[in-house]
Amino acid sequence: MPDRGDVNEQIIAADQAEAILEYLGTYHYATTYHALFKTLWHTGCRISGALALDVEDFSVNPYGNNSLRFQNRPETDTPLKNKSKSEREVNISDNLQIFYKTILTLTDTM
Repeated sequence: MPDRGDVNEQIIAADQAEAILEYLGTYHYATTYHALFKTLWHTGCRISGALALDVEDFSVNPYGNNSLRFQNRPETDTPLKNKSKSEREVNISDNLQIFYKTILTLTDTM
């Protein structure tokens, strides 16, 4: 059996996650914490994977299948845990896609 180190086996229940998202959406809308938690909850990715995302990794398809592309980028100090084996594309909901567009719009106006 592989050494799992200090792995936290706790799981957040759906009602807890929804309460956290509601709180962040009300009091910390479009902040880094809100974006991070929403990404983690809706994609199931690791924190390091979410932190490794760049704007270019967000893909909008007008016919559906909006996605996030998780890429290993060791040269930018945002590598994925399992390097290139962790690279993947994840479809995202319309809700998450609208949220990302809102963040990008807010960022462009600052």
